[in-house]
Amino acid sequence: MRRVAPITLASLVALVTLACVTRVPVVITPSYPQYVFPSVPSDFRNMKEVRRHEEAWTFLQAGDLITARSRYVELLDQSPLF
Repeated sequence: MRRVAPITLASLVALVTLACVTRVPVVITPSYPQYVFPSVPSDFRNMKEVRRHEEAWTFLQAGDLITARSRYVELLDQSPLF
């Protein structure tokens, strides 16, 4: 059996990981313009949750309800106070 070099294995893992990342869509025409973007309390303004909230909102406005829901559920699971 042939051994795989550690650098090659690390590169393979990085490529597979990057392939699983979902790109945030660019929304030109919102799917739900009647929904007002929920403001973020000032206590959370500089937290990573704000970026994740904005990404989930972008998926919602792009019409991808499944990804938006999973992003919001994940956000609330990891940060219930948000």
